[in-house]
Amino acid sequence: MKSILPKTRKMLWGRAGARCSFNGCQVELIQLDEDHTSCAVIGEEAHIIAQKKDGARGQIAIEAERVNLYENLILLCPTHHTLIDTQPATYTVQALHEMKNQHEGWVDRNLGERNRSQEFHYLPDPAYERFCQHRLIHLWKYPKAHVFCDSYDSNPVEILSGVWKGSGLIFYRFTGAAVDKPPEYMFNTSEAQPEVEYRCDAEALEVTTFTYDPRVTGLTPFVTIRFEHDRPIERRLLTIRLMPDTAPIGPVVEYLKLPRSLANFELIEENLFRLRNIGLSTPRQALDRVRELQGAWWCDGAVAESLTDVTGHLEIALEAVKVE
Repeated sequence: MKSILPKTRKMLWGRAGARCSFNGCQVELIQLDEDHTSCAVIGEEAHIIAQKKDGARGQIAIEAERVNLYENLILLCPTHHTLIDTQPATYTVQALHEMKNQHEGWVDRNLGERNRSQEFHYLPDPAYERFCQHRLIHLWKYPKAHVFCDSYDSNPVEILSGVWKGSGLIFYRFTGAAVDKPPEYMFNTSEAQPEVEYRCDAEALEVTTFTYDPRVTGLTPFVTIRFEHDRPIERRLLTIRLMPDTAPIGPVVEYLKLPRSLANFELIEENLFRLRNIGLSTPRQALDRVRELQGAWWCDGAVAESLTDVTGHLEIALEAVKVE
C-alpha cells in the first residue's frame, strides 16, 4: 500500500493550520521550547477509515488507492487520535468528516484574518493582456513557467496569504519565459460553478473547486487540481477533498427510479448528490449506475444539469484513483 504523499501531508497540515482538528481542542501541533531553538512535532495524521479492516472504522468499504489520500485523513493531537480510534462507534466516518470541515472553517475564519488583503491590486502587463479576452488579474512569473489569469467576473479576494477565492476565471501558462506564441490553456470556471480557491508558487498552480453536499450546510471543497509547471497540463494531479458517504447505494438508486407520482424534484436532486458521495469510494461502479439514469423521466432542466455535474464529479474521482 502506498504511503502518504508529501503534497497530501502539506495540504493536511496547511488546511488544519498545524492544529488539532478535534472539536474544541485546536492545540498547536508544533511546540517550540522556551528559547525557540528547537521544536517538537506532536501532530498525528490519523486515518478516518483505517488501513486495515480490523482497525477503527476499517470495516467501511474504501478502495486501497484512496486510504492515504487527503479525504481520508484528519490531523490530530496524540490524545484525540487515541480517543477516536478507541471509540469508533462515537467517532464515525460521518462525525469525523464533519469535525474536519468545521475545523478547517475555523482556521479560515480565525487564523487567516491576520493575512487578509483588504483590496485587490494588479499592475497591468500588455505583453500578457493581448492573450486575454477579458481582464488580466494575476501574473506569476517563475523560472519554469509564467502563469496568468483572465477574469470575466468581479475581483477575487485573498482569503489567506497567497490563497485567493473567486469566480469567472481562466488560467493559462507559458512554459519558460517565451511569450511570442499563444499560451497553454489550463483551467476555466464556468459561469454556473461556485467560487474556487487557488494559489500559485514556483512549483505549481493549485485550484480547489467546491460543490453542494447534502450532509452539510452550504458548499464544501470537492477536488484540488494541481498543475505542476514541469509536467504536461493533461498530467494534472487530483486530490478528492470530499469524504465518501458510507451508506448503501441501492436505496438511493431505487428512489431515483420511482415513477413521477411518488417523487419530487427537490428530493431527486438531493439523492443525485448522495449517489455522488457514495460513489466516491467506487467511482467506476457508480458511473455505471448514474448513466443508467440519463433516460429517467425527471432528466430535464436544472435536475439534468445536476446529473451532468454528478457524472463529471465521478469521472474526476475515477481519474484521481488512476493518478494516485
